[in-house]
This record gives sequence, C-alpha cells and structure tokens, in this order.
Amino acid sequence: MTMNSLNAYLDLFRQIDSTDLSQAHSLVSNDYRFQDPFNDFRGSEKLIRLLEQTRKDVRSPRFEILSIWESPTEENRVVKWRFSGLAPVIGKMDFEGFSEISLDPSGRISAHVDYWDSGVYFYGRLPLLRLPMAWIRKRLSL
Repeated sequence: MTMNSLNAYLDLFRQIDSTDLSQAHSLVSNDYRFQDPFNDFRGSEKLIRLLEQTRKDVRSPRFEILSIWESPTEENRVVKWRFSGLAPVIGKMDFEGFSEISLDPSGRISAHVDYWDSGVYFYGRLPLLRLPMAWIRKRLSL
C-alpha cells in the first residue's frame, strides 16, 4: 500500500467539509466495500453519498488521524482516528475508532471496515434509548 494512496483516501475524511468528494471514484476499486456499525455497501457512489450525508447531518464534522499501523502484508493498514462534530438529537459527538483499510494490486482502496462502539456513542445517547441502554449496561456490569 502506498502512503500516497492511503493519504489521498484519508483526506476524503479529514477534509470532509472542503474536499471534492468525486475524487473517491479514482481512489477506490470497482469492488470497494465499506462497513461500519450502520452500513455495509459496495461502490464509490455510495461512499460519496455517505460522506455527503455526514456533511448534511453533522455540524463541523472532523476526522483526526491519530496513528497508522502497518500490517505484515503491504496491502493492509490499521488507522486509529477520532471523530467529532455536533449531531441533532445526540449533541456533541467525540469518540475514537479504528479502520482496517485494504488496497487492491493496482493501489486503489478495496475495503474499509470501521470498528467503534455505536452502543455508547450513538444508541445510548438517543433520548428514547438512553435509559434502557443505561439499565442494560448496569445490569451486565460487575
């Protein structure tokens, strides 16, 4: 994986408010897959829709890249990031997560899988679910 390919791809997220999202077409492979706690889709068009939706729904969205780890194979990286912004109903969001990012042989991003705790940082902050989620956490904790 070239750092240029990875950095250009990560810029779609880091510069979400100002970047030309159509760049995604040249950065991801034809069979690109994105997965996070809410989505599991293929293709650059859906990636662009996801980023546009984030722009629309979250005020001042910000992705900060905290670190990048290499895997033993050249085609994979693990990226630790922090996301922040202001979302309706939920309010201020600020949490960390990890992404596993893979490249195809031509150097384009072929997969992006996000790992973050949607129970704590999303569902547990929705007014209708806040109390039931707190009760469940309390019930399951030591």
